Formats: sequence, C-alpha cells, structure tokens
Amino acid sequence: MTRALALGGTLFLLAVGLLLAAPTALLAAVVPLAYLLAAELSAVPRTDLRVTRAVEPSNPAPGERATVTVSVTNEGDSPVADLRFVDPVPEPLTVVDGSPRGAVTLRPDSTATISYEFIAKRGRYEYDPVDIRVRSSLGDDEETLQVTAAGATELVCRGVTAPPESDVTQLRVGTLGTDDSGNGLEFRSVREYQHGDPVNRIDWRQYAKTGELATVEYREERSLRVLLLLDCRPPTRQVPEPGYPTGTETVAYAGRLLYDALTDAGHTVGAAALGLPESVLTADSRDGISWADETTPRDPTAVFEQAEQASDHAGSARRLTETHQKRLLARIEPNTHVIVCSPLADEWPVEFASRLNAHGHQTTVITPEHASRATTGGTVAALERETRLQTLRRAGIETVNWSRDQPLRASLDQSLQQVVGR
Repeated sequence: MTRALALGGTLFLLAVGLLLAAPTALLAAVVPLAYLLAAELSAVPRTDLRVTRAVEPSNPAPGERATVTVSVTNEGDSPVADLRFVDPVPEPLTVVDGSPRGAVTLRPDSTATISYEFIAKRGRYEYDPVDIRVRSSLGDDEETLQVTAAGATELVCRGVTAPPESDVTQLRVGTLGTDDSGNGLEFRSVREYQHGDPVNRIDWRQYAKTGELATVEYREERSLRVLLLLDCRPPTRQVPEPGYPTGTETVAYAGRLLYDALTDAGHTVGAAALGLPESVLTADSRDGISWADETTPRDPTAVFEQAEQASDHAGSARRLTETHQKRLLARIEPNTHVIVCSPLADEWPVEFASRLNAHGHQTTVITPEHASRATTGGTVAALERETRLQTLRRAGIETVNWSRDQPLRASLDQSLQQVVGR
C-alpha cells in the first residue's frame, strides 16, 4: 500500500462515514490512518545538518591538554528525533576526559554540542568527516551520513611557535656581567689614571676635588654561552600514561623553546643530545652524541629533530661509558652555562649535572614531570624523581620543574630570568 493510496482511502472512508453517519465507514478509516501514522514515524526525516569543530589551543605543546568542541546544528525544517554522531579522533591521540560521541534530539534551528580532551603529541593530524546516524522515530530505519566539519580540520603540534613572552624581555639581551673590568654600563671601580686612557673614562669630579686624574672602570659584559644538553637515553623514551608523549619528546620540546628564547636574546647557544638510537645518528656524531654549535656546519635545530625522532624508538642506544663522559666534559668550553633537559628517570642526569657543576660550569636542570601517580609503580617513580630534585638543589644546582598540569612556557616564564639572567 502506497502513502497516496492510503491517504485517498482514508479521506474517502471519512467522508462516507460523516455524510452517511456510518460508524462502520469511520472504523474502516482507522486502518489506512494507522498505516499513514506508522509510515510517518518510521521514515527517516530529511536532514540539513551543519557541523563545526574547534580545538583549543590550536597548536598545543607535547603533553599539553587540548579541548575539542564539536557542534551539530539542525538547519532543516523537520525535527530529528534520534541523532547520533562521533568525531573521529586521529590516531595515536587518546581521549582523557569527555567523549567524542553524542546522542541527541534536535529541533529545527537547534544545536547540540559535545567536548572532550586529549593529550597532544608531536605531529600533524588530519580529522576525518564526522560520522552521523539519523534514525526514525520508531527506530526501525536509519540513515548514515559523513559530514565534513567547518573550523578545525587538522591538529598541528609543531612544538614551538614562539618563545615565552617574558623570557626575552627579562634577559639581559646578549650579555652577561662578569667580574672583569672593561667596557660596559655597570660601575665597577676607580683606578689610577694611566697614559692612553680614554678621555670619557676620566673621573672629572675627583679631578676637580683633588687635582688628581683617575679612570672609571665598568663591569665588562660578555655574550652568554649556553649548551642545551638533552637526555634522550632509553629510560626517557617511556610514556607515563597512555596518550601522553614520551620523556624524550618533552625534552626535545623544552630544548626548542629554550633555544628560541636564548638566541632571540642574543646569546650563543649550542645543543647536544645524549643516548640517541643508532638509527637517528649522523655520520659526524662522536661517541653516540649529536652535537651542534657555532663551530659545526649543523644547526642546533637538527639536534632537536633527532631527539624527536628518538622518541619513536624504544630500543637501546650506545652506552655512555666513563670515557665518553670525560670526552664530553672536555668538549664543553669554559664559562659555558649548561642546561640539562631530562625527566630524571634515573640517577645518571643527577650524577652528570653534579660533575658539570664540579668542573666550574654554571648548571641548570630543567625537568618535565614524567612519572604518573595513577599506579603504585608510578607513585614510587614520582617519589624517586622528587628525591633526585632535592639532591640537585642541595648541591646548589638550579632546577626548573615542569609540572604536567602547567604548560612549559609558564614554568620558564617564572624561572628563566633567575636561570640565565643573573
């Protein structure tokens, strides 16, 4: 029976029943009327749906939480009694809060919104169209749609887009005060005049008082030399929880952020990565260490790229022997401020930072929080890491703790002035 035939039969029987006052005809009209009603309820409504997606922040850092908001709007004239949709989360991202699924009833011009959070991982991820299923009111028929969302169609986690806002302004741009006398801005001392001293350095006030010539000396300022030392050994290539980046990935991100901030401030910055797997080492690597500074043809950014690649390799690496470590210490020039980036997964970075400090290098350890307290083993690892931090602090080594619930930019904003701006 077609809808047109059922509608015609219903109208005819109703007309006959009303004109002739025949109850039988009116009762007979119930059959096609019931058919029409069932057909209407079992039919999938015509849909005109608009989907939008927003990701905040749009370029999250590795390990940072990002929030995705998906909205579905019914722009048609018919209500949708049963609408179910799923936002396909790109692999290998893991949802840690909320849900990418929704099940709603939508009136015309109404909007349904869901939101969920995931942990960002390095890379570029494309979003597939949103999967939508529209069911009839009786639930016996359905239609499946794929709708491309407006707004955010991809997620890009490049690592670094700009240095922390306050770092460059707080640093003494390009210089570091020393105890040596020379040209500069900060007063240091007054000494006896010597033949050939510049006229603009003569203390004319003292000459007016005593009649004796004296020369003003200022604290000499030098460009700060920094080495970023990235701990990429196998213990750092673990994830604290599913969906989180490895310790190596967060170390590489911290290195990039520091490099951009320090070079923008005019300092000389080199980078070295320790414990890289053989597969990512280049031919010019010595002792299994990737090194780049102003004396090498390679740019330090290449070291950060190798560290990021190492995060995808869980295998072993060339062991750092005592001989290798001595060569590394000898390679670091005097008066170099060494910044060690490590999740402190074991005792090695604590011991090596102490050796750097003993060799006269100003040493700072920047450590991303990597241990999870979700399990007993994770709680023990977190306590061991805290003990290592305390050991470094007792040794007089500056530390910057990057908490998992705080973006690294904020941690550096609070600490970088004290670390390198002294």
